[in-house]
Amino acid sequence: MDKIAISEARNNLPRLVQKVAATRQPVTLLRYGKPAAVIMPVLPDSEINNCYSLRSVKIKMSEDFNHPMEDLWQATAVTDEEEE
Repeated sequence: MDKIAISEARNNLPRLVQKVAATRQPVTLLRYGKPAAVIMPVLPDSEINNCYSLRSVKIKMSEDFNHPMEDLWQATAVTDEEEE
C-alpha cells in the first residue's frame, strides 16, 4: 500500500484518485508521518461479497441421491449393536 502525506495528496488529488482507480490499490494518507486515512478504490457490484454466490451455479443430482449409502447403514448398525 502506497503512503503519501496529506499535503501532497491535497496538491495532487485528481492524479492520486486516477492512480487509485487505475491500480485498484489503496493509498494511505499520512498526517505528521502517521497513518490518518485511506483512499480506497470503489469495487464494482460483482466484487462485493454476495451471500447468494451459489445461486447461479447449476447442480446435477445423481439418480439415486435419496437412496441410503450401504457403508453408512453398516456403520449405524454397529453402533446400534453396541448400545443394546
